[in-house]
Amino acid sequence: MSFKEEYHHDCCSKGEERHHDHCKGCACERLKNLARNTPISFATFSSALLLPVTFISFDRKTCCVRFTLSSGGTTFDGFVHCKDIKTLIIT
Repeated sequence: MSFKEEYHHDCCSKGEERHHDHCKGCACERLKNLARNTPISFATFSSALLLPVTFISFDRKTCCVRFTLSSGGTTFDGFVHCKDIKTLIIT
């Protein structure tokens, strides 16, 4: 398993396969059908920082949101569980 796959698995699935009905909540509902490459900003419950990123995908099995963040000419992949998002701005 690659580092990205391992991180995605640990971060979002918590080792369990779940049914997509558990992906409930405001942010989860908005992100389920969002178009790839849509610019968004979000903050998590553990951070007040509003992070501007590009939405890539939503995994309905794990509720994991994949996004990219560009900084200094480098693009980074990131993952967050939709239930961990407290603020979401879709631009």
